[in-house]
Amino acid sequence: MNKNKLSIKKICILGLITALLITVSLTTTLFWKGKYVVQFTNGLYILFCLTIPGIGMLIVGVVYGSMIDSIANSFITIPITIFINVLIFLIIKISNKTFVQHILALFCCVLVFLYIPYQWYVNWNGLSSDERYGLLISELIVDAIQLLVSFIIFEFMFLTLTKTKLIIKIQKQY
Repeated sequence: MNKNKLSIKKICILGLITALLITVSLTTTLFWKGKYVVQFTNGLYILFCLTIPGIGMLIVGVVYGSMIDSIANSFITIPITIFINVLIFLIIKISNKTFVQHILALFCCVLVFLYIPYQWYVNWNGLSSDERYGLLISELIVDAIQLLVSFIIFEFMFLTLTKTKLIIKIQKQY
């Protein structure tokens, strides 16, 4: 049997991972500050991209990112969310063999700051400069918190899976 071929088992696993990421994202939307949403699922998505072989996590990133933005009524950020998730996937799949996973995960967590220029030019374009800079500072704080917590979640989960050798078992099963 061809290992690269998608089977029903792999499709079900990807569906469960998508459901898990959406559930965690919906749970973390409790940490709202006004119109800002703090998502901590980037750490889990990065972990799954490192763990699950193949291109399945690319589909998961597009689906869960667009669904969460739709649920949060933030349709204008769907393109940047998809772009960031695709970029995370590509960076991890291309660089996985050359970089240490921890540095790679930190770099992927930093990609959350790509929301700022997008927001600056798309959402905040009609605002006065004072309002823009106020939103910029708020967004920097929210994104810094999101980066930190996402990286901590990644590190905790990665070290736990590595220490218990579950990461090898997951890769063999998939």
